[in-house]
Order: sequence, then structure tokens, then C-alpha cells
Amino acid sequence: GRLTAGAYQIAQRWSTAFFAHRGRPDGILYVSRHDPGQQLAAFFDRAAPCLTAALHGPLRDHLGDDAFFRLLDEYNIGLL
Repeated sequence: GRLTAGAYQIAQRWSTAFFAHRGRPDGILYVSRHDPGQQLAAFFDRAAPCLTAALHGPLRDHLGDDAFFRLLDEYNIGLL
């Protein structure tokens, strides 16, 4: 099943409980509150030794020059 919370305080309490769990998870996977069709990952500090950062160049090189405008369209956002 899915665990979702509307209030940030509730979500923070769940995050604290997962962090303290004896299984010591490295983070949590959760549903985006702004786009329920997307899953996001949050990593706890203890996961840092397992992660590496890499430069991949500008985002437009991976998504195309019009990526910003496609995102605006997808989320029904207009610029004034």
C-alpha cells in the first residue's frame, strides 16, 4: 500500500520514524504532493558514502532546448 500525508508535520514525523527504524533505511521513496503521478526519493545523510555525484552537462542537453516550456505546459503554468 501507499502511505501519504497532507501536512508537512505529519510527513516529517514519518521521515523521523523511518530514519530511526532498526532496519536503518538509506532513505524513502514517496509520491510527489504536487504531481501524484511522480515518485521522488529522499536520502538520509547516512546514505552519502553510497552515492556519488557526476557532472552530466546542461539539462537541455538531455531533455532538449524546449524542456522548460514542455514542463510549463505539462503543469499548466503560464508566464506573465
